Amino acid sequence: MREYDLIVVGSGPAGSSAALVAAKLGLKVLIMDKARHPRVKPCGGGLTPKTMQLLDWLGVSVDDLILGECSTVYVSNYAGTFALRSKEPLISVTRREELDKRLFDEATARGAEYENREVVKVINGRGGAEVMTRDGHAYSSKIVIGADGAPSRVAASLGLINEGSAAAVMSIARGPADLPCLLDFTAVRFGYAWIFPQSDGYYDVGLGSIVKQRYGSRLGEYAAGWGLEAGKMLGHLIPYKSLRPVVGRVMLAGDALGVADPTTGEGIFQSMYTGIAAAYAAYLAVRNGGVIYERLIGNLLRNNELASRVSLFVYGLDTQFFSRFLGATGYASGDVKDLLVRLISGRAWYGDVTKFMAAKMPKYAVKGLMKLG
Repeated sequence: MREYDLIVVGSGPAGSSAALVAAKLGLKVLIMDKARHPRVKPCGGGLTPKTMQLLDWLGVSVDDLILGECSTVYVSNYAGTFALRSKEPLISVTRREELDKRLFDEATARGAEYENREVVKVINGRGGAEVMTRDGHAYSSKIVIGADGAPSRVAASLGLINEGSAAAVMSIARGPADLPCLLDFTAVRFGYAWIFPQSDGYYDVGLGSIVKQRYGSRLGEYAAGWGLEAGKMLGHLIPYKSLRPVVGRVMLAGDALGVADPTTGEGIFQSMYTGIAAAYAAYLAVRNGGVIYERLIGNLLRNNELASRVSLFVYGLDTQFFSRFLGATGYASGDVKDLLVRLISGRAWYGDVTKFMAAKMPKYAVKGLMKLG
């Protein structure tokens, strides 16, 4: 049986970030994935400033992968369309298959090994864990990181099932070359549609909602309304309810853990963040024995809990009540727009949002209700 310091199951942003950092720290690392790169991955492909900062910190350049940049993002609801403006790009658009391959290549270049095998089970032991593959191979490791997306085989092996996820569908569409970067909260209930410009009249268009349905036809209609011809529809889950991060010698990261932003659906930053933290936790566990992963990602998990509360306001009160029936919305406020820009950029967290809401939202609510008079 082959033995490693760390086995990483999955090679998306979480898995490859974990493998890259762990290899840099000197661990003997194996990446296991049933798919080869490049592989098609349904995703909006939008990188926020905080994600770009993580990539820079990792020493991974993606400048040549950026297809479009949005320094202005338009947000639409029933009260109108409002512009979020920034001096830096709020969203840098890339193709996920290219981003994933870049991170994977960086990890293997640093010494991480790779096996193209499908993991079906992970078994915890006293001093490590055993990884079993569909073709009957077994691998032993001091630590395992499950970064195999949603639904996760590694999580299922631990008896963990994520029941908190949104449904999303995306497509690469072609049309006019002058469409803006848009988030549209009128396109679907309890969710939004996005249009992210790539280049030469191509766009990443998508639609996601916590109400799980098949949205392919709806996305096609929405894209056509903007003069876009959608290509192949690709559906995926966005897991936003986190599972138990650590069980024995096994940690979960990224979508396998369930750390997508419950309000925006952003997941690349959260995946990379948890993957990096898991790598450091693995290094410390191999050297010292203890696993402190949950402490390392505590702030992110608490941030997501607050984001869940904020999402109730965004998709419920603001979109379905204030904007729809009163013609009022928080997006009309300069203070709100400034806060959202800071949130997207990573200069504010949801704790700042909840404090702002407690202080300011009653005033905005009264203004909206006065319109009924």
